[in-house]
Amino acid sequence: MLRLETNPGSYFDRFQVFFSCTILIPGLFIIPESPRWLTKMGMTEEFETSLQVLRGFDTDISAKVNDIKRSVASTSRRATIQFAELKQRRY
Repeated sequence: MLRLETNPGSYFDRFQVFFSCTILIPGLFIIPESPRWLTKMGMTEEFETSLQVLRGFDTDISAKVNDIKRSVASTSRRATIQFAELKQRRY
């Protein structure tokens, strides 16, 4: 005879997974991309649109746009390191 598991925790776990999937998967299509990621990829028009949606349409985003562009530019300059430089002793 086939015996089904009657552990009450297993039903809760299944419900938790189902509930998480029904919330998270549709959220992937609703939530816009990160403005910083869009800037890093060079998608400036989409970057400004995404930031405007996140901040609200009646908000001035020009200061934040310049701040994010400066931040991404300085990060990309620091991130260009060669693997050979990691092995060199500086001190």
